[in-house]
Amino acid sequence: MRIRTIKPEQPKDEELAALPIHARYLFAFLPTHADREGRLEDRPRVLKLDIFPWDDDVDVDDLLKRLSVHFIIRYEVDGKKLIQIKQFSKHQRPNIREPGSTLPAPPDDD
Repeated sequence: MRIRTIKPEQPKDEELAALPIHARYLFAFLPTHADREGRLEDRPRVLKLDIFPWDDDVDVDDLLKRLSVHFIIRYEVDGKKLIQIKQFSKHQRPNIREPGSTLPAPPDDD
């Protein structure tokens, strides 16, 4: 896990506020799973276990679909499913010692 921040204005974002509370919670924790460029593997079951370990009724794949409208890009490169958090570098300041991403960037057409 990495240390990430949540800006105080995040809960006031109208597009985010329109989503269910579980989607907002997931979005708040996604950066803790992302590398320094805001990329992570698109593995809903793993994210569910890490972020919602006590909530059996949470469908993380569905929540990621909802977030993909404005907040994340879901994509695939060489058969590997990935997520890019949009505007990650605008909202996060990774430690300079954190290694660079080993995950490919999303294709330009996304």
